[in-house]
Amino acid sequence: MSHTPSESELEEIELLEFTEGAIKTTMQAALLGTLIAWTPSLFMLAYMARDIQPVPGEQHD
Repeated sequence: MSHTPSESELEEIELLEFTEGAIKTTMQAALLGTLIAWTPSLFMLAYMARDIQPVPGEQHD
């Protein structure tokens, strides 16, 4: 026999689906914000690091 969900069960399912979607959207927004904030700094660090010259007389292993 198949069970037909009641109206309250359907509302609960819809609420859970919305909540899961909202959490995913919030996490995506946080990760995008982090990416936007850190990318320019990392590019500048990489640009400056490539110009670093070795210290004269320093031993390299």
